[in-house]
Amino acid sequence: MKRPADWLGDADSVAGLGRRLTGAGVQADRLALYRRTLHPGVLSRATAWAPGRPVEIFDRDHGLDLSLGFMGSPLDRVMDGGGALTFEAETFEEGEGGWSAPLRGFDLKRVLVTPLCGGVALAVGTRRREGFGNADLALIGKLVQGLAKRENR
Repeated sequence: MKRPADWLGDADSVAGLGRRLTGAGVQADRLALYRRTLHPGVLSRATAWAPGRPVEIFDRDHGLDLSLGFMGSPLDRVMDGGGALTFEAETFEEGEGGWSAPLRGFDLKRVLVTPLCGGVALAVGTRRREGFGNADLALIGKLVQGLAKRENR
C-alpha cells in the first residue's frame, strides 16, 4: 500500500541522500529506506527515491516480518544485525510483493543494503553491472553514517 503522507520525515532525507550521491558521481538509480514503526496502523514503511521521480512511500499494516519473501532476504539479514550486504538485483526482480517491491522495475543490477540503526536499513541500487566501486562505497558509507546519526538522536 502506498501513502502520500510522510509523518516520519523520511522523504526529504532519502531524496537529499539520493541527490548528494548522484551529484557526487555515484550511479544511485534507486534508494529505499526501510523502517519498522510504532504506528498502530502502519508496522513498517519503505520510502523510495529515484532520479527524476517523486518519492514513493510503501506502508505495510502487518509489518515486514510477515511480508512475502522477507524471511531470509538480504533486508532481513541486514536488519537482524548481519552488517551491510551487496547482492545481484535479479535475486528479487522476479519475485512478487514483499520487501523488494520498492526496488523492482528499475533494471537494477546490484543493490547494497546497509543498516542504519535498530529496525532501519537503507538499500542503494545501481544499473551498473559491475556495481559500486570502492570510491562509491566509501562515499555511500560516509553519507549513511550521517543519516544513521540522525536516526539515533
